[in-house]
Amino acid sequence: MVRTASAAAVGADFRLDRLEGVTEMIAECASILSSEGLRAGLHNHVSSWVETEQEIDFVLGALGDDVLGASFDIGHLAWAGIDAVSMLRRHSDRIVDLHIKDVAAASRAEPDSYDHTVDAGVFREPGTGDLDLVAILRALPPEFDGWIVIEVDRPTMPPAESARVAHAWVERISPSLR
Repeated sequence: MVRTASAAAVGADFRLDRLEGVTEMIAECASILSSEGLRAGLHNHVSSWVETEQEIDFVLGALGDDVLGASFDIGHLAWAGIDAVSMLRRHSDRIVDLHIKDVAAASRAEPDSYDHTVDAGVFREPGTGDLDLVAILRALPPEFDGWIVIEVDRPTMPPAESARVAHAWVERISPSLR
């Protein structure tokens, strides 16, 4: 991942020619992975070359689903102002895995640098922020059989407690997803 902006989640310094070049690089990498029997997935990330909904849709639209899947990060979708449920439904046939984290909506109110915003606690353990993660998980297609990764970029509590909170959340919501 390459950080490109001082203020994250704003699509700063967008240039179509650069995005086209990034898309070509992604296609080449995906082709190499495919030749080894692996399916690549586009991983969206705030403060990178593919952070906004338009950038995600451009890359996925330019490359066939036989070339590139989707490896969405729910926290980064939310931080960029993207409706995760809509994004998952729109690209349901491409989802290879999903990264789950919660988001404190208040911490993204003012544009700031990636590091400052993450340090301020924009990303949270699942169930401790403002996202309806159950609704997001329900948006996955019934045939989805990929990985769901709980990812906490910077824990808001000691690491062992963070892991316990995440595990308790999984235990609490699992029955409602069956």
